[in-house]
Amino acid sequence: MSTLIDIAGNALDSLYAGFKLLWSQIGPVLDDIALAVIVLALGLTVAGFISDKIGAVVKKIKVGDLLDKLIFAQVAKLTGVKIHATAVITVALRWFLIAIVLLAALDLAHMNVVINFFSDALAYVPNIIVAVLIVIMGSLLAHVAATLVSAVTKKDNLTRIAKIGVNALALIAALTHLATPVIASFGSFIGGLSLSKLQTDAVFIGVLVLVLLASKNAIIKTVENLHKD
Repeated sequence: MSTLIDIAGNALDSLYAGFKLLWSQIGPVLDDIALAVIVLALGLTVAGFISDKIGAVVKKIKVGDLLDKLIFAQVAKLTGVKIHATAVITVALRWFLIAIVLLAALDLAHMNVVINFFSDALAYVPNIIVAVLIVIMGSLLAHVAATLVSAVTKKDNLTRIAKIGVNALALIAALTHLATPVIASFGSFIGGLSLSKLQTDAVFIGVLVLVLLASKNAIIKTVENLHKD
């Protein structure tokens, strides 16, 4: 009987020692994750509150209405998608604050790999903003060009060609600005796979076809709206 008690005691001691060793390894990690989750929850709540309040202020002082008339009306006319400046400002600010909170939470959890990924993703955001501004400015310039051509000649075809041409150039410039860093990163990634030239070309063509298929509807809709104008 005493032998069984000794065996049971040794087993419990071993389990306790194993649990203690396991907790010594994962305990600090769980503490960091719990703190990160708390910071993330509070940060997301504060981010939503602040962005909503600033959006309400922008709407109240009529800044959104002014931007709608100057910029977003042309974008809606070109793409067929109705966008309100107040909503854009609110959403952009909210995601900016969310990104800050998320990076802070990841830093508390010591997730450096994820932080590096998000840092690279955030570094690409200015390219998106510049591309959007290029498209918007192209839309405005296309409207001006169409007005000038219409004043010189009464031919609707020339007016339409001028508008489509300027918008097409702006779209190409925006896509080039977006694609340049992506192509560079994609090239580095493919280079690390040690593929042959034929395999690399096949992968590149496949990705290009997928991108074109994914954006087919948006391109067709934009071209149709340009043609209607």
